[in-house]
Amino acid sequence: MKRTMIRLILASLLGASWAFFPQVVQADLEWKVVKDLDLKTTPLDVAPSADGKGLFILTPGEILVYSFPEGKITDRIPVDRAL
Repeated sequence: MKRTMIRLILASLLGASWAFFPQVVQADLEWKVVKDLDLKTTPLDVAPSADGKGLFILTPGEILVYSFPEGKITDRIPVDRAL
Protein backbone atom coordinates (compact mmCIF):
# COMPACT_ATOMS: atom_id res chain seq x y z
CA MET A 1 0.00 0.00 0.00
CA LYS A 2 2.81 2.42 0.77
CA ARG A 3 4.38 1.70 -2.60
CA THR A 4 1.18 2.58 -4.48
CA MET A 5 0.77 5.81 -2.52
CA ILE A 6 4.33 6.84 -3.32
CA ARG A 7 3.78 6.21 -7.03
CA LEU A 8 0.62 8.26 -7.05
CA ILE A 9 2.33 11.15 -5.30
CA LEU A 10 5.27 11.04 -7.71
CA ALA A 11 2.92 10.90 -10.67
CA SER A 12 1.06 13.91 -9.28
CA LEU A 13 4.26 15.86 -8.71
CA LEU A 14 5.60 15.04 -12.16
CA GLY A 15 2.32 16.02 -13.77
CA ALA A 16 2.21 19.29 -11.85
CA SER A 17 5.84 20.12 -12.60
CA TRP A 18 5.13 20.38 -16.33
CA ALA A 19 2.98 23.42 -15.60
CA PHE A 20 6.08 25.24 -14.36
CA PHE A 21 8.01 24.69 -17.59
CA PRO A 22 6.66 26.83 -20.42
CA GLN A 23 6.28 25.23 -23.79
CA VAL A 24 8.81 26.18 -26.42
CA VAL A 25 7.22 28.52 -28.94
CA GLN A 26 8.76 29.77 -32.12
CA ALA A 27 7.51 32.76 -34.07
CA ASP A 28 8.77 35.07 -36.77
CA LEU A 29 9.13 38.76 -36.07
CA GLU A 30 9.19 41.45 -38.70
CA TRP A 31 10.45 44.94 -37.90
CA LYS A 32 11.84 47.93 -39.67
CA VAL A 33 13.71 51.07 -38.66
CA VAL A 34 11.33 54.03 -38.84
CA LYS A 35 13.69 56.74 -37.68
CA ASP A 36 17.20 57.06 -36.27
CA LEU A 37 17.78 59.43 -33.36
CA ASP A 38 21.19 61.01 -32.90
CA LEU A 39 21.31 61.35 -29.10
CA LYS A 40 24.97 62.41 -28.78
CA THR A 41 25.15 60.09 -25.74
CA THR A 42 24.54 56.46 -24.90
CA PRO A 43 20.99 55.67 -23.73
CA LEU A 44 20.89 53.81 -20.43
CA ASP A 45 17.25 52.70 -20.66
CA VAL A 46 14.16 53.23 -22.80
CA ALA A 47 10.48 52.98 -21.85
CA PRO A 48 7.28 53.69 -23.80
CA SER A 49 4.70 56.12 -22.45
CA ALA A 50 1.43 54.70 -21.11
CA ASP A 51 -0.54 55.98 -24.12
CA GLY A 52 2.03 54.66 -26.61
CA LYS A 53 2.53 58.09 -28.15
CA GLY A 54 5.91 58.74 -26.64
CA LEU A 55 9.16 57.30 -25.49
CA PHE A 56 11.22 58.07 -22.39
CA ILE A 57 14.96 57.73 -22.95
CA LEU A 58 17.18 57.73 -19.87
CA THR A 59 20.63 59.19 -20.52
CA PRO A 60 23.31 60.27 -18.06
CA GLY A 61 21.92 63.42 -16.46
CA GLU A 62 18.51 63.63 -18.13
CA ILE A 63 15.43 61.86 -19.45
CA LEU A 64 14.60 62.69 -23.05
CA VAL A 65 10.90 62.66 -23.97
CA TYR A 66 10.34 61.68 -27.60
CA SER A 67 6.92 62.29 -29.20
CA PHE A 68 5.94 59.92 -32.02
CA PRO A 69 3.25 62.26 -33.45
CA GLU A 70 5.72 65.19 -33.56
CA GLY A 71 8.65 63.02 -34.59
CA LYS A 72 11.13 64.72 -32.27
CA ILE A 73 12.35 65.10 -28.71
CA THR A 74 9.84 67.44 -27.09
CA ASP A 75 11.14 67.67 -23.52
CA ARG A 76 14.17 67.06 -21.34
CA ILE A 77 13.87 66.19 -17.65
CA PRO A 78 17.06 66.68 -15.63
CA VAL A 79 18.01 63.84 -13.27
CA ASP A 80 20.96 63.23 -10.99
CA ARG A 81 23.82 61.65 -12.95
CA ALA A 82 24.14 59.01 -10.23
CA LEU A 83 20.68 57.72 -11.13
